[in-house]
Amino acid sequence: MMCLRGFCEGLSYLPLIMIVLTLETFILSYIFAVSRGDVNPYFPYISDTGTKVPESCVFGQFLNMAAVVALCTLYVRYKLVQSIVQSEEESVLKLNKVAFIFGILSPLGLSLVANFQETSVEKVHVTGATLVLGCGVVYEFLQTAISFKMHPTYNGLRICKIRLVISVISLIGFITKSTEGLQHALKAGSVLFYLGDLISRLQSGYTGNPRIGDTPLISPAPSRNGPPPLPFCASS
Repeated sequence: MMCLRGFCEGLSYLPLIMIVLTLETFILSYIFAVSRGDVNPYFPYISDTGTKVPESCVFGQFLNMAAVVALCTLYVRYKLVQSIVQSEEESVLKLNKVAFIFGILSPLGLSLVANFQETSVEKVHVTGATLVLGCGVVYEFLQTAISFKMHPTYNGLRICKIRLVISVISLIGFITKSTEGLQHALKAGSVLFYLGDLISRLQSGYTGNPRIGDTPLISPAPSRNGPPPLPFCASS
């Protein structure tokens, strides 16, 4: 019995280990990246610090370990709620199962972020980041709801409020970063559109075959027999 109690008390260190591993990942990869001149030292994106060797090796190894510890933490929380809640409280048990499913997706996304660098496989990297943040926020709110349902029999109101505050802050951060990413994509799309249009116009000017309604950016060479021909749109 004492051995089991000591084992359960040891499991309480899993969240702390996960946080330490994650922080070590960001700090060490940042130090390597800055010392090698691979990133700007002033607040670079976390993913940018893990795109090149050797910082990408540290980034991937530590995040993989953090993902495993996170999965173990989620499983312990799932079994804890399942063991202390009475079978009559089906709503809590159902929420616990749904939360565990979303929780599994978050470490999976963390593993994708670790093993697929943004400069190599950007789509997979972004998908992993979305799973980490999005499913993580959903998991937090589900755990908050579970805590409120377990009050006052199994836990106090204070832990409910703390989890609610953390969930709201996480949601605001997720929405902010998602909006920023969308704006960045739209800006990039606009730049590509105007760049493509400029290239098209330059090509029209070089070939002397402008599109209907366009004026060539480069005028044709003057002819010895007379003035240069007018643009197509003007002659029409």
